[in-house]
Amino acid sequence: MKHLFTIHSPITFFVAYCIILQEKLHEEDVVIISAGYTPPIIIGNSVSAYQDQETSLWKKIKNYNLAKSLDRYIDGVTNGQEFIAYIELMHAYQRILITHRNCIEFHFMEEGTATYLRPDNLEFITNGAKQVGFRNKDFSDFSISLIRVLRGSNIRLLSLPYHPQAYTYFENIKFFTFSVDGYPGIIDSKRVLLSPEKLDSSKIRELTNSIDINGEHIWIEESYPWVYGVSDINYINGIQSMSHILKKAGVENVYLKLRPSSKTENSLLYRTLMQCGFTVNIIQNEIIVEAIFLYSNNLKVIGLVSSLLYYSTLWNHKALSFLNLIKDRPDTVFDNLDIYWNKVERV
Repeated sequence: MKHLFTIHSPITFFVAYCIILQEKLHEEDVVIISAGYTPPIIIGNSVSAYQDQETSLWKKIKNYNLAKSLDRYIDGVTNGQEFIAYIELMHAYQRILITHRNCIEFHFMEEGTATYLRPDNLEFITNGAKQVGFRNKDFSDFSISLIRVLRGSNIRLLSLPYHPQAYTYFENIKFFTFSVDGYPGIIDSKRVLLSPEKLDSSKIRELTNSIDINGEHIWIEESYPWVYGVSDINYINGIQSMSHILKKAGVENVYLKLRPSSKTENSLLYRTLMQCGFTVNIIQNEIIVEAIFLYSNNLKVIGLVSSLLYYSTLWNHKALSFLNLIKDRPDTVFDNLDIYWNKVERV
């Protein structure tokens, strides 16, 4: 039997790796399906996701029935064996995966901040990529719904809730998380706490290139300004205000973790920090910052609403958010996320 993990980011790979070690899964039984992200190390059978392979127009036409094509892909990566799936959220591809004829169980694993949100409305538990409303109000909505049906989905598949907590009463389902605050509202007995600090340190340290950063400041670059439409000038002003606070405290050096798709030459955050007079040390993309937190001491982690700020506090570091220093920012789900702000300090 195979254990199949879907990942798309450093945190989802880190969680998957911790599950594999903690549950003592045999590497030959593990399949890592990675979408838009290259894991820093190889474990088990690591393959690129179906959607990353089907990029040409011809392949999309040839494999127009997505459900049928993805079933064939899953048969290939599992050698036709039964499998247990470990997923982050119930995206379209995960819906097809967990309804595959050979999927005998599925479990949820921590994905980031979304793991700590309380799904308290219909919009939230049915959210997803390119989500239309509850009614087809125009031709565009109707077209999206029709295309989904033509590509192999039916009403049962489309109606599967997006958010993990909608599945709390499923028998044998598990919710893997780093904190008792993860998945608020689920049955406590279904929450499996991951303890990476108790795992084989030599394996976990592979994810950090054995880097120790002690007593330093790590600044996290985030997509928040672009996702929520914060203007460049307001973002820069916020960075400068936070920099002034650090400079006043005598900080001259910072470590910077760029977004996976970002480079120093196009990073507004990097340019602003340099202009503010900091010595900026770049943490390479292949390094899992969450693993650095395990083997470093007395860090201060700076950002806006990144899940990395929250994770740093789980391993006894201090997290500082300069969200309140951003002017004219929109209201978001993060503003009232008490679980997050009980650990992360707003400056």
